[in-house]
Amino acid sequence: MQIPRSCFPVRIASPALLLSHLLGVSAFAANPPKPTFQSVTAGNAQVLLTWGHVSNEGYRVWRSESPDEASYAVIREVSNVRRAYHDLPLQNGRTYYYKVSAYKGDKETFSDPVEATPHSPENPDWDFHEGDYSKQGYIGIGLPGTWRPFAPDSVWNTPLDPDKARIDPNSEAIMQQIQSTSQKLVFSISQYTIPIHVVNSDNLPGRPVQSVHYNGNIFDAWDTDADTWVDRQPPLIPEMWAEQNEDGHLVIIDPFKKIAWELSKFLWDDEGKATCSTYNVWDLTGSGTSNPFEARKWPARGGRGAGFPVIAGLIRPEEIAAGEIRHAMIYGYSHNRLGNDGKKAFVYPAVRSDGRYQGKQYPYEGSLLRLPPHIGESDFDEWGLGEPARVVARAMRDYGMYNGDNSGRFKVYAQLLSPDDATSIQMWEDRFPGLAKDIEKIPIARFQVARTGSLYREGVGAVPDDDDDPAPVPEASPGQ
Repeated sequence: MQIPRSCFPVRIASPALLLSHLLGVSAFAANPPKPTFQSVTAGNAQVLLTWGHVSNEGYRVWRSESPDEASYAVIREVSNVRRAYHDLPLQNGRTYYYKVSAYKGDKETFSDPVEATPHSPENPDWDFHEGDYSKQGYIGIGLPGTWRPFAPDSVWNTPLDPDKARIDPNSEAIMQQIQSTSQKLVFSISQYTIPIHVVNSDNLPGRPVQSVHYNGNIFDAWDTDADTWVDRQPPLIPEMWAEQNEDGHLVIIDPFKKIAWELSKFLWDDEGKATCSTYNVWDLTGSGTSNPFEARKWPARGGRGAGFPVIAGLIRPEEIAAGEIRHAMIYGYSHNRLGNDGKKAFVYPAVRSDGRYQGKQYPYEGSLLRLPPHIGESDFDEWGLGEPARVVARAMRDYGMYNGDNSGRFKVYAQLLSPDDATSIQMWEDRFPGLAKDIEKIPIARFQVARTGSLYREGVGAVPDDDDDPAPVPEASPGQ
């Protein structure tokens, strides 16, 4: 209850009322709504919890090893954009009890308790394995090391021809610009990257999803009547968690039907309704590209800023373990380019751009970075790369990485393995010790910028390259 200042009484019976008036808040603020668990999944030495959103400042996850109310303790406090927690390592065979609370100021409301008992897996690893999935719906988060999305001749899966690569005339200036703002190339395995959920969609019902942002942001083909509800419902279940930040990416892969569903700003609300911003369905036997400016709304096609599918170019742990990444990758950068006229511009296979900077020293979204063809094992020795990082570096040489997004840091994207950032980092580190640190050793100065497609400008379409005259090379400044 807000007390209007114009009606504030002369005498205050309660100091709390006076404080509430001075701070502009109510002394009788209601407790946050009661949160509800949507799924509790026990795995190998771990438990995954998801819950519905309620209005609050944040959540606390509580755990106990007995149902006694007095024995619960807080194990994690998370922001109000997070709706999942991955608890590990735990002891298999032991039952754990959980609650989640929503808090707002000094007010706190608790969920009903749930329990889960971690257990040894039937299969020794969480990788996709050979077997009968005909009766299984949700499979997990792993795919075979040799699996890759899209057609063999797509831009993602075609090795670079060293003799035909067209080096951008501003390559040196662009790389010095990137060096001036970035001390290292980051291996992105926690915030702002992509989780994968693998399914056999024959055994999962489709779920209604509504786009609740920007009056609907579903790509045209999947919302033909423009009513903000998806026409082709994805096989969603509550156990599926999204990236736990405002981007909220979620990717569902059916490797049997070769289909990918991707959603951004994905949420389960407290009533179990699924909502999103963008929504796309991709044929994984196709090109993995689309046509520039083809959507009614510019951000609708593809979940990346450049309009790429978010599954395209994503590094997965199984392919590193297999010893070869057989596709191009995606990088993000903080200073992506506008056209000379100040309008959005990009290089195909990008189909849009969220670049913000004018100048030839900035990279267009859709442009490709690669390590030169002569880079080899002796260079990797000199840089101090272990074998997992060499797998990544070889792909940077043989396939390159496309500029796909604005990013706070210069980074290459890998799969998010847990809704908890620290857990995802630890899962990668446990599997490939030192990999993230080794990626940072790859010298930024050794990359080249290549042009692989046509230049497009918003409102104009394909235009001749405007970069035939090299930009001045800036002096490198210390990384920020």
